[in-house]
Amino acid sequence: PIRKDDEVTIARGHYKGQQMGKVTQVYRKKFVVYIERIQREKANGTTVHVGIHPSKVGHRLSAYMHFLLLFPCYVFVYLVIG
Repeated sequence: PIRKDDEVTIARGHYKGQQMGKVTQVYRKKFVVYIERIQREKANGTTVHVGIHPSKVGHRLSAYMHFLLLFPCYVFVYLVIG
């Protein structure tokens, strides 16, 4: 599942092909994720995040996997000690 702080890319729709972005919020009731660089401007000039359905998002790197890449010693301790 997609979680907050995961790095994703947009696979479908108007924002397809833009650079990777980090998930800032997951709104499960609306089936929507908000990504940090995907914004649009409202009529009064303020910018808001655009909601993207999780099935239209390519999952690149989860926050947990990023943690394991930064601290591989935790993986070793977990595998050895169990």
